[in-house]
Amino acid sequence: MHEVLRRSALFTEVHAAHGRYAGAAGSATAARLLRAAEERSEVEAQHQLRALLCGAGVSGWTDAVRVDGHAVEAAFPLARVAVLASGWAEPMDPPHAEAAARRWTALIAQGWTIVHVTWRDLVDRPHAVLAEIARHVARGAATLGRVG
Repeated sequence: MHEVLRRSALFTEVHAAHGRYAGAAGSATAARLLRAAEERSEVEAQHQLRALLCGAGVSGWTDAVRVDGHAVEAAFPLARVAVLASGWAEPMDPPHAEAAARRWTALIAQGWTIVHVTWRDLVDRPHAVLAEIARHVARGAATLGRVG
């Protein structure tokens, strides 16, 4: 199921179909598989982001930043830029959406600029992703008086 969903642009349709048949034989197993696909796609995007930054020789970032208990995939602390990655499978469950909103709110409240990239961006437009991150980091560093 994971591989089929990964190749499909219709994840939301699969998720909706599952909802229509909730309670049917096998629906509990299907629900677990859908959750796993969502989680793995996000983890895959996070790995892709880290690989892109490392492969391009980008410096000044870390993946060890937490803001109010929320992990940041790639943070540029001196510029207060947080890069958040989402997977190819969009999470549908309310708890995940609420957790994402809390993370964004915490980052914004503490003065971070958020750059959101998707798995598709990382795969199809890696150079554009790097340019966008660089633009925000340069602006953030200049705003905070950390470049001359």
